[in-house]
Amino acid sequence: MSEEAKAYLAGVFDRAAPDYEQVGVDFFDPVGVRLGQHAQPGERVLDVGCGRGASLFPAAERVGPEGFVHGIDLAPGMVREASRDIQRRGVSNARVTIGDAESLDFPDASFDAVQSGLVLFFVPDMPQAAAEIARVLRPGGRLALATFAEDREEDKALQATLRNLLTPYLPPPPATSTNQPTPSERLRTVASLHDLLKDFTTIECTDHLQEILFPTPEHYWSWLWSAGMRGMMESIPESTLPEAHHTFTRGLHSLTTPNGTLTYTMPLRFTTAIRP
Repeated sequence: MSEEAKAYLAGVFDRAAPDYEQVGVDFFDPVGVRLGQHAQPGERVLDVGCGRGASLFPAAERVGPEGFVHGIDLAPGMVREASRDIQRRGVSNARVTIGDAESLDFPDASFDAVQSGLVLFFVPDMPQAAAEIARVLRPGGRLALATFAEDREEDKALQATLRNLLTPYLPPPPATSTNQPTPSERLRTVASLHDLLKDFTTIECTDHLQEILFPTPEHYWSWLWSAGMRGMMESIPESTLPEAHHTFTRGLHSLTTPNGTLTYTMPLRFTTAIRP
């Protein structure tokens, strides 16, 4: 099941890669900037689940010409697009290859730091991925993670509206998954992070509210197709997709400001830890 799940994820993000952070909604890049700030000059850094480089490029700038950032991603499309972006920007101290967080293809103690932004909760075997990260870190090496935090009460009304607009067009979940958390529901608590990072010390968590500005409801629809939610959107039958599109964007108009924009507040948690 783990291999099947990974193949599914790789496919979703492979198809999303061309539009990832390209639809006029700035979300992953600000998260990546915060995450990349943990890199230090001259360090060798591994970026797990690098996508198109939201945290890879800030880290490459931080480590400078004496350092190096190696990004890995399960999706070939993300690797292809990030590699093109590296060439286009003329970045000489970074590269991206296909890689699996559960089986890192690097020797022990290869890196000074590992970073991973909004990725680990997608990994089927998260403890295995955490053990692999600890293995490739040198003693005293640092881990920096970005994950989702607990939802705030004031945001739940908007979330309910979004669910109600889309649910009629989504197929019912398989009976076997009824009690299984979705990826975005995993690692939502400080306790779950401490449990996952049992091989690390000095675990520190900092919460952050990330505001996402959608210029129009149409931008929200496009954004859902451009990253991890694409898997859900692809489950909408093609025959009802135009109706779902119309219903969703029209339903969001009641939530927009007078100038037509919509703001969504995403609770995030940045966690750092040290390998003993």
